[in-house]
Amino acid sequence: MKRETVTDALGAEYVQPVHLTEKFSISRTTVWRLLKKMRAEPKYKHSFLNLTWHLKLVKLADFKKFLEEQNNQYLKK
Repeated sequence: MKRETVTDALGAEYVQPVHLTEKFSISRTTVWRLLKKMRAEPKYKHSFLNLTWHLKLVKLADFKKFLEEQNNQYLKK
């Protein structure tokens, strides 16, 4: 059985993008769109681990924080 989360030495949890679809009930396309937007922001530069060409992890706490920041952003446009 595969592990869904990886914990670093400081206790931060990292997950694969596919697990974000399950945890937040959003589509895979939406996850990739949000991660692309998240990667563009300098403050989330250290939220990603690219271990191999197909194994990429994202820090779960930072993704949740990013989602909270995106809440109601469409109203500000």
